[in-house]
Amino acid sequence: MTYYYLVRKAGLLEECSNRIASALAFYLKVIAILLLAGPTDAAATVSEKDEPAEAQRLVLAIGISEFDDPFWSDLKFAGKDATDMHRFFTQQATPSFDWAALLTSDQSDSQRPVTKQYLEDTLLHLQQANRSEQDIIILYISTHGTVELDDDGKPSRYLVMQDTRASNIRSTAIRFDDLMSAFRSLKSRKKALILDSCYSGVGKSVITNAMIEEIGKRKGTLFPDIFDEVARGEYILAASRWDQTAQESDTLQNGIYTHYLLEGFGQDQNHDGAVSLREAHSYARTKTYLETGGQQTPNERSFVEDTDPIYITGQKRSGFDGSYLYNYLEKLAKLDVYINGVYRGKLKGGVAVPSGAVRVKLVDPKLELAALDRVYKIEPRSEESFSNLLQERQLYHLELGYKLGDYLSRQYTDYYASSATLAPELRFVWDDAIWIYNLHGSIARHTLDGSQETVKTRSGILTRTDRREWELYLGLGQRHQYHVWPFSARKLKTFGFCHAGVLGQRIEIHRQVSQESFDAHTGGLRLNCGLEAQVPLLNLKVGSEAQLSLLASPFRNTESLVLKQAIVGYIGANW
Repeated sequence: MTYYYLVRKAGLLEECSNRIASALAFYLKVIAILLLAGPTDAAATVSEKDEPAEAQRLVLAIGISEFDDPFWSDLKFAGKDATDMHRFFTQQATPSFDWAALLTSDQSDSQRPVTKQYLEDTLLHLQQANRSEQDIIILYISTHGTVELDDDGKPSRYLVMQDTRASNIRSTAIRFDDLMSAFRSLKSRKKALILDSCYSGVGKSVITNAMIEEIGKRKGTLFPDIFDEVARGEYILAASRWDQTAQESDTLQNGIYTHYLLEGFGQDQNHDGAVSLREAHSYARTKTYLETGGQQTPNERSFVEDTDPIYITGQKRSGFDGSYLYNYLEKLAKLDVYINGVYRGKLKGGVAVPSGAVRVKLVDPKLELAALDRVYKIEPRSEESFSNLLQERQLYHLELGYKLGDYLSRQYTDYYASSATLAPELRFVWDDAIWIYNLHGSIARHTLDGSQETVKTRSGILTRTDRREWELYLGLGQRHQYHVWPFSARKLKTFGFCHAGVLGQRIEIHRQVSQESFDAHTGGLRLNCGLEAQVPLLNLKVGSEAQLSLLASPFRNTESLVLKQAIVGYIGANW
């Protein structure tokens, strides 16, 4: 059991408060020194150009259509794909991108062949240009994909360069894992890798006969899906699943996915004045799937720290807090969608929604049955997947903690409860039990014997007292997720919450000197606020909560209303 607040004995609250106050004062003093102190001698030597720069927008577009080794069949539009991407980001996107590079087999910035070494050098230049975590970076690649055995004998993905030799893939092609390492070494926390290639052996993929035979001998997954490898602060967009064909189109004069992604950059689906990367991908995904008759399904995965998406072009309207629910499930595309009771057409790629409490209803028009009808809490300016909404949610939370509490009313502490108590508390939470409000319940038992508490009798005589208290609480509240570093860097979910409700209490008192015993019942209101961190994969969480209760006094010789404060540390599980 984890304890947030431990004391050797439940003594007077004043002593505990003094220790806590001293510790807080120390830490506040340290923070103040760190924030307000001037630069050290070492820091003073840093030049102005090394100081954090304003956020930039950077793009590197790579397209290889022609290959030196005849084993790799030439692609029709990979070079044009990259050129069109580069042209959009430098000439059409608003604001335009500050740093841009174009590498193609038929036209590059320096007319050099697009070799493995040239690509690695350019990625290094991109890394040097990326000076801020707030920079937006787009890395686009259109070329053949292939598969080869690594030194350890395991299949690995490679991207074919202009001079890649089929007889020596490992030395002349870019290993996908190495590309990902370079991509993740970028400082930016808003970066996107867009891949118009595949590893299926057809279309934008060529695999050697020896490798085809090797693949045929193996069972199960050859290598992890790229979407199992997403790290903090990045988007990965792929033109297809790894085992599908990324197709080109003579009619569209582009790779099919690339064509519709460029078209998607003009699709402001939530009407906020700007187009996000996910809005464009959602549009391109639907169009690509329909164009290929379901043979090519673009995919996307992201893990970003804040709610604001990567905006490609446009300017968000001032004060606009709307959000977007996107759909990547084909089986949902033909369902009718209602938002807060208003029909919004077929679901298709997604739908714009307001923030706050939103009632989402999906109806099968043929069966006239609701596949989904629920109220969700939508964060402002967020983008959420329908697949996440449809996942079985963990609505129930069981928590066990310890609370340190004491009364604040002077007469009550003099005559009935002079000491703070440390008590176990069993807690239960039911998310969205009533509309968008969570139901909270708890039970706690406080115990003090005469060796720990001394109070006055009505005649003013001091006496040792045994005290027992039971608390039963029921309330409603809300919680909101906040992205707090370093918790989000470790894929922990952090929440802030508040709830309020009614509190019932039973008190038993036995005074040892006079052998006087009595009990009483009382009730009142309680306000609770706290913070917690969750480990999603383990369904575990840890948190802390502050409580303030207003109770009716059950005793005549005290104030009619008494205040009680407490702080709780707890651990819990979700299901």
